[in-house]
Amino acid sequence: MKVSWANQFEAKLATLGPLSSRETILTVAQWVAFNRKRISNFIPVFEDHLRKQPDLAFNLMHEILLMYHNTGRWESMEEVRLALGEQVLLKNAPSHIPAEKLAAWDDLNVFGNPMIVNQLRKKMKDKEASHSAADSAGEMNSGGTATPASRDVVEAAASIVAKESPLPDPASTLASTADRFPKDSKRGEVVYDFESYGIPASAVDATQFQEPCRKIVTLQIARDLRNDSAVQLSSALSGMPEDIRSACAKAAEDPEYSIDAATAKDFSMRISSTLLDTNLEEQLENVKVFRGVVDSQRQARSELIRLLVQSRCNFGADDAAKAFYQADRAKADLQHRKIILLDAMELEGLDVGVDEQCDVALTSDLAPLDWYKTSDDEPPVKRVKVDI
Repeated sequence: MKVSWANQFEAKLATLGPLSSRETILTVAQWVAFNRKRISNFIPVFEDHLRKQPDLAFNLMHEILLMYHNTGRWESMEEVRLALGEQVLLKNAPSHIPAEKLAAWDDLNVFGNPMIVNQLRKKMKDKEASHSAADSAGEMNSGGTATPASRDVVEAAASIVAKESPLPDPASTLASTADRFPKDSKRGEVVYDFESYGIPASAVDATQFQEPCRKIVTLQIARDLRNDSAVQLSSALSGMPEDIRSACAKAAEDPEYSIDAATAKDFSMRISSTLLDTNLEEQLENVKVFRGVVDSQRQARSELIRLLVQSRCNFGADDAAKAFYQADRAKADLQHRKIILLDAMELEGLDVGVDEQCDVALTSDLAPLDWYKTSDDEPPVKRVKVDI
């Protein structure tokens, strides 16, 4: 039987819990992003979890709304972000959304329209004002000295409280997102001890970096495809009761270890259906492949570091600058010889025929390289200034 996309999404959310890590939530968010064309099937599930588990729903939607930020794939999630804003958040009008999340959404304009965030803030303020007015009316009624507040009185009080309630301070709300979106800052000079690695210095061609970089990028696709199942298996195993885990460990160490029928029945009732339906051979193969991909990427990164240390982060810029100034000296010498030649031709009565545009191009100064320090045996260029 074919499982619907909504049911698949429900199964993904079943692996999450109140104590789920950000990496686990991000895995489900990546799955939603990968299947973003099915967002219409996911909307009812989001609405249901927003009512049952609002904190988990907000954390998941936050990761989806900020996914692919500052990358070329940001536009591909535009339809998903707009659907979450209009069909989930605005339609259900949650009474409370964490201020730091609202600030991040507003700062990045995740919905493509700042009015959505403003409407969410207004709806939250209206609900808060209504609850405050209702609580005040309840206190008055419980005292027995005042008449019951009518609906008109409650609505009037709500409108007054809403007008007097200040907007959240942008500075305080944006402060919590400063670590997530750091501003560009000027970096100082860093002294690095290359010799501590014991790798002798030698010239490294820039093309040697291409192979490990290509391997890292290529293997990342295979890693992402198997990361979902590995994280789900890890989450399912982490939720296993300690006594069942201990029994499994004993069974792995001692082949003759066994449990009675009553204990086995109790274990089967307490183990999640996800673990009971797991194909162990397939999952172990996926984990082995996933581990192999991670090891290969680690080796490629180690090779990149080795090449960087071996090259001492010198890729020929000094040699190119030296050739640049040598060419500058040759140009000055050529210009001087040209002047001598023109003077000799003029004295001998020959037609000089100077091209003024070409002469200007040859006598124009080249921009200096401030970062390049010439050696003692190579003094700075001294151009000959000649008035023609």
